[in-house]
Amino acid sequence: MSKQIKKFVSKESYKHSCAKDVLYNLLIEAEKENNNELYASVGQIKWRPNYGIFKELVFYNTSTGYYFETSKGLKEGLNGNIENQDEAFIENFDRGYPLFVPDITIFHKGMAIYFIEIINTNDVNDKKLNKIKSFAEREGYYPHIIKVKADDILNINIGDKIKKLKCEIIDL
Repeated sequence: MSKQIKKFVSKESYKHSCAKDVLYNLLIEAEKENNNELYASVGQIKWRPNYGIFKELVFYNTSTGYYFETSKGLKEGLNGNIENQDEAFIENFDRGYPLFVPDITIFHKGMAIYFIEIINTNDVNDKKLNKIKSFAEREGYYPHIIKVKADDILNINIGDKIKKLKCEIIDL
Protein backbone atom coordinates (compact mmCIF):
# COMPACT_ATOMS: atom_id res chain seq x y z
CA MET A 1 0.00 0.00 0.00
CA SER A 2 1.41 3.40 -0.92
CA LYS A 3 2.35 6.01 1.69
CA GLN A 4 -0.42 8.22 0.33
CA ILE A 5 -3.05 5.51 0.95
CA LYS A 6 -1.67 4.62 4.41
CA LYS A 7 -1.79 8.30 5.39
CA PHE A 8 -5.44 8.53 4.31
CA VAL A 9 -6.45 5.33 6.12
CA SER A 10 -4.71 6.48 9.30
CA LYS A 11 -6.92 9.60 9.32
CA GLU A 12 -10.18 7.64 9.36
CA SER A 13 -12.37 8.13 12.38
CA TYR A 14 -12.48 5.40 14.97
CA LYS A 15 -16.18 4.85 14.25
CA HIS A 16 -15.52 4.48 10.50
CA SER A 17 -12.65 2.07 11.12
CA CYS A 18 -14.63 -0.06 13.59
CA ALA A 19 -17.67 -0.21 11.30
CA LYS A 20 -15.44 -1.29 8.41
CA ASP A 21 -13.91 -4.04 10.55
CA VAL A 22 -17.32 -5.25 11.77
CA LEU A 23 -18.77 -5.43 8.25
CA TYR A 24 -15.62 -7.05 6.87
CA ASN A 25 -15.76 -9.72 9.60
CA LEU A 26 -19.48 -10.36 8.89
CA LEU A 27 -18.68 -10.87 5.21
CA ILE A 28 -15.73 -13.18 5.95
CA GLU A 29 -17.87 -15.18 8.38
CA ALA A 30 -20.61 -15.53 5.72
CA GLU A 31 -18.03 -17.01 3.34
CA LYS A 32 -16.88 -19.50 5.96
CA GLU A 33 -20.42 -20.49 6.89
CA ASN A 34 -21.79 -20.95 3.38
CA ASN A 35 -21.52 -24.77 3.83
CA ASN A 36 -20.16 -25.40 0.33
CA GLU A 37 -23.09 -23.58 -1.25
CA LEU A 38 -22.33 -21.76 -4.48
CA TYR A 39 -23.07 -18.37 -2.96
CA ALA A 40 -22.39 -16.55 0.28
CA SER A 41 -24.57 -13.66 1.35
CA VAL A 42 -25.04 -10.91 3.90
CA GLY A 43 -28.46 -9.39 3.47
CA GLN A 44 -29.00 -8.56 -0.19
CA ILE A 45 -25.27 -8.77 -1.00
CA LYS A 46 -24.71 -12.14 -2.65
CA TRP A 47 -21.47 -13.43 -4.16
CA ARG A 48 -19.59 -16.55 -5.13
CA PRO A 49 -16.65 -16.88 -2.73
CA ASN A 50 -13.73 -17.60 -5.01
CA TYR A 51 -11.34 -14.64 -4.85
CA GLY A 52 -12.18 -13.23 -1.48
CA ILE A 53 -13.01 -10.03 0.28
CA PHE A 54 -10.49 -7.26 0.87
CA LYS A 55 -10.25 -4.14 2.98
CA GLU A 56 -8.56 -1.12 1.41
CA LEU A 57 -7.74 -2.88 -1.88
CA VAL A 58 -5.94 -0.31 -4.00
CA PHE A 59 -7.02 -0.08 -7.64
CA TYR A 60 -4.23 1.31 -9.81
CA ASN A 61 -4.30 2.56 -13.37
CA THR A 62 -2.80 -0.84 -14.33
CA SER A 63 -5.52 -2.80 -12.48
CA THR A 64 -8.36 -4.58 -14.26
CA GLY A 65 -11.81 -5.79 -13.24
CA TYR A 66 -10.32 -9.29 -13.10
CA TYR A 67 -7.88 -7.89 -10.56
CA PHE A 68 -6.07 -11.11 -9.64
CA GLU A 69 -6.17 -12.56 -13.15
CA THR A 70 -5.23 -9.88 -15.66
CA SER A 71 -3.77 -6.86 -13.81
CA LYS A 72 -0.23 -5.97 -14.79
CA GLY A 73 2.55 -7.24 -12.53
CA LEU A 74 0.82 -10.37 -11.23
CA LYS A 75 2.94 -13.32 -10.20
CA GLU A 76 2.36 -16.46 -12.25
CA GLY A 77 0.46 -19.46 -10.92
CA LEU A 78 -2.14 -17.73 -8.74
CA ASN A 79 -5.22 -19.85 -8.20
CA GLY A 80 -7.82 -17.75 -6.35
CA ASN A 81 -8.20 -17.30 -2.59
CA ILE A 82 -5.48 -14.71 -2.26
CA GLU A 83 -4.92 -13.69 1.35
CA ASN A 84 -2.78 -10.60 0.86
CA GLN A 85 -3.04 -8.43 -2.23
CA ASP A 86 0.64 -7.49 -2.17
CA GLU A 87 1.74 -11.15 -2.26
CA ALA A 88 -0.04 -11.54 -5.61
CA PHE A 89 2.18 -9.02 -7.37
CA ILE A 90 5.83 -9.04 -8.37
CA GLU A 91 7.87 -7.24 -5.72
CA ASN A 92 8.83 -3.67 -6.70
CA PHE A 93 6.71 -3.83 -9.88
CA ASP A 94 5.52 -0.33 -10.80
CA ARG A 95 1.74 -0.67 -10.74
CA GLY A 96 1.24 2.97 -11.66
CA TYR A 97 -0.75 5.44 -9.64
CA PRO A 98 -3.72 4.71 -7.35
CA LEU A 99 -7.13 5.39 -8.90
CA PHE A 100 -9.37 4.63 -5.91
CA VAL A 101 -9.50 2.57 -2.72
CA PRO A 102 -12.87 1.14 -1.66
CA ASP A 103 -13.31 0.42 2.04
CA ILE A 104 -14.23 -3.19 1.16
CA THR A 105 -14.10 -5.02 -2.18
CA ILE A 106 -15.93 -8.28 -2.82
CA PHE A 107 -15.03 -10.52 -5.74
CA HIS A 108 -17.53 -12.69 -7.58
CA LYS A 109 -16.34 -15.16 -10.23
CA GLY A 110 -12.97 -13.41 -10.33
CA MET A 111 -14.33 -9.89 -10.78
CA ALA A 112 -14.41 -7.04 -8.32
CA ILE A 113 -18.20 -6.77 -8.30
CA TYR A 114 -19.00 -4.92 -5.05
CA PHE A 115 -17.25 -1.80 -3.82
CA ILE A 116 -18.48 -1.06 -0.30
CA GLU A 117 -18.09 2.39 1.21
CA ILE A 118 -18.69 3.07 4.89
CA ILE A 119 -20.34 6.43 5.49
CA ASN A 120 -19.78 8.21 8.77
CA THR A 121 -19.72 12.01 8.61
CA ASN A 122 -19.23 12.49 4.87
CA ASP A 123 -20.79 10.75 1.89
CA VAL A 124 -18.62 9.25 -0.85
CA ASN A 125 -17.38 12.19 -2.88
CA ASP A 126 -18.22 12.60 -6.56
CA LYS A 127 -14.55 12.45 -7.55
CA LYS A 128 -14.21 8.91 -6.16
CA LEU A 129 -17.54 7.81 -7.66
CA ASN A 130 -16.46 9.15 -11.06
CA LYS A 131 -13.11 7.33 -10.85
CA ILE A 132 -14.90 4.06 -10.10
CA LYS A 133 -17.35 4.70 -12.92
CA SER A 134 -14.53 5.49 -15.38
CA PHE A 135 -12.70 2.33 -14.31
CA ALA A 136 -15.85 0.25 -14.84
CA GLU A 137 -16.50 1.78 -18.27
CA ARG A 138 -12.88 1.15 -19.29
CA GLU A 139 -13.20 -2.48 -18.19
CA GLY A 140 -16.62 -2.93 -19.80
CA TYR A 141 -18.52 -4.07 -16.72
CA TYR A 142 -20.59 -2.43 -14.06
CA PRO A 143 -19.94 -3.26 -10.42
CA HIS A 144 -22.19 -2.10 -7.61
CA ILE A 145 -21.21 0.58 -5.15
CA ILE A 146 -22.78 -0.08 -1.78
CA LYS A 147 -22.92 2.73 0.75
CA VAL A 148 -23.54 1.69 4.36
CA LYS A 149 -23.77 4.07 7.30
CA ALA A 150 -21.32 3.32 10.10
CA ASP A 151 -24.09 3.59 12.72
CA ASP A 152 -26.21 1.00 10.89
CA ILE A 153 -23.32 -1.45 10.91
CA LEU A 154 -22.46 -0.84 14.55
CA ASN A 155 -26.11 -1.35 15.55
CA ILE A 156 -26.11 -4.95 14.26
CA ASN A 157 -26.40 -7.40 17.16
CA ILE A 158 -23.67 -10.01 17.46
CA GLY A 159 -24.88 -13.36 16.15
CA ASP A 160 -27.84 -11.94 14.19
CA LYS A 161 -28.42 -13.39 10.73
CA ILE A 162 -28.72 -10.33 8.50
CA LYS A 163 -31.67 -10.71 6.14
CA LYS A 164 -31.51 -7.18 4.79
CA LEU A 165 -28.62 -4.79 5.18
CA LYS A 166 -29.62 -1.17 5.52
CA CYS A 167 -27.67 0.41 2.66
CA GLU A 168 -27.82 2.31 -0.61
CA ILE A 169 -26.81 0.41 -3.74
CA ILE A 170 -25.57 2.44 -6.68
CA ASP A 171 -25.63 0.57 -9.98
CA LEU A 172 -23.17 2.07 -12.42
